[in-house]
Amino acid sequence: MRTETQGKKTKYVIPRPRNLYNFGVALFVAVGSLCYGYASSISAALIGQQSWYDYMGLESGTAYTNAILGAINGVYAAGGAFGCVFNMWSSEYFGRKRSIQIGCIISIVGGTIMTASVDVGMYVDQSHQHDRMRWQR
Repeated sequence: MRTETQGKKTKYVIPRPRNLYNFGVALFVAVGSLCYGYASSISAALIGQQSWYDYMGLESGTAYTNAILGAINGVYAAGGAFGCVFNMWSSEYFGRKRSIQIGCIISIVGGTIMTASVDVGMYVDQSHQHDRMRWQR
């Protein structure tokens, strides 16, 4: 431990290990947060397109469509909450590295199924799987 003097106060500085591995882990975990925001903005932009409504067989402005959009957003948020709780357990049980790998695999599978969705039910079901694992990273 070293000390630094700032004016009349003495400040104790605890040295922390800085290496490329720690930086890489922190950067990789930060990319998970970036992916969460990116996927959220892509979903919001996609839902705003008339072609998406047409493809999914929805009519803009109807009560049914508004209920479906509410379900998509609700399932997305619930998936994120579940992912946080799951991450607490999986990080302890499998370790950080394995937990991140599991999260990546589930996120890739969920994103693939969301991309290949042919109806609203398939889209809603996979949005929560894709979202809950984003918190793993």
